[in-house]
Amino acid sequence: MRVCLAAVLALAVAPPAVIWDASPNYTASNREVTYNIDAIVIHTTEGVDTNQDGYYSECYYQAINWFNNPSAGASAHYVVSPWGEITQMVADDDIAWHATYYNNRSIGIECAGFASSSLTWRPELLAALTQLVAYLADRYAVPVVHPSGNATSSGGWYSGIGIVGHDQVQTSGSAAGSTYGVRTDPGPYFPWSTFIADVRQQLAPPAAANLQAVPRLEGGGVAVDFSWDASPGADGYWLDVAESMDDLTSMTGTFMNGFTGTATSTTWTALEPGRTYYWRVWSYNGYGGTHGYASDPLVTPSIESPPPGGGGGGGGGCRAGGGRGSITPVLAALSLLVICRLLARP
Repeated sequence: MRVCLAAVLALAVAPPAVIWDASPNYTASNREVTYNIDAIVIHTTEGVDTNQDGYYSECYYQAINWFNNPSAGASAHYVVSPWGEITQMVADDDIAWHATYYNNRSIGIECAGFASSSLTWRPELLAALTQLVAYLADRYAVPVVHPSGNATSSGGWYSGIGIVGHDQVQTSGSAAGSTYGVRTDPGPYFPWSTFIADVRQQLAPPAAANLQAVPRLEGGGVAVDFSWDASPGADGYWLDVAESMDDLTSMTGTFMNGFTGTATSTTWTALEPGRTYYWRVWSYNGYGGTHGYASDPLVTPSIESPPPGGGGGGGGGCRAGGGRGSITPVLAALSLLVICRLLARP
């Protein structure tokens, strides 16, 4: 059984490309020092679909213009367009005005569209949002989970950490909703389960590369030196070996594996001579893992019998094909001849 580490190491995920358009609506801060960022809040911009095409490009530009208006009293750190363009309007360490009592602790992301429309969640927007959230979660150690509950179920005020919907912070019937107004975004069409899984996959380490296997005869058996390049962000590795690709991928039949810790090389002596093996390396961290497959199968060398007559020391430690530790017929015959001569002495 594979285990995931409870602690997740920083991964240095590359930030997405953004357009900087500074909003005047923010509170200067030095967050991660003055306040800990432990949540990312997902919003929809709302606005007006002026040409009624269901694409909501107008909502993107309307939100940017509104956040640039000093009288708006609102802003977000990022705004994401339907085609995946990202505009940053407030620096991460400053406080944007997007989620009332959650502002100090969170980063706000506005997605162009409507909470009531499934058309908001286009693949291009979701891809950009996934990359952005993965980068932010990695940089600020925000747990990649969608916490349960909301302000109503939490006694009027919400305190969940992770990737949060605006609709969890200000709910109908809660003190938070009564004080600051009820919000319903990102709405019922936001694909929470697949989105969280996709963000976690971005934070999982890439597949190990440059997989190498060097077999050799050693001590009458076979030893194989396995090695691979380190995967950025990996907390550890498992080496999987099987005599067929089906067994390898299904982890059944001839499947074997071993944990190598953080080491990127290991030597196995459990493989049989003269056989073909398929193998891979599982690189993992607390978010998940990825398999890297060897480009070619491994063929272990056969253990051959020494030449007839046993001369020249050509055996080199090899044993007969009859099995490990067996005595060859030539050696048996020589031993019998020596015994008979000793018995025949007067």
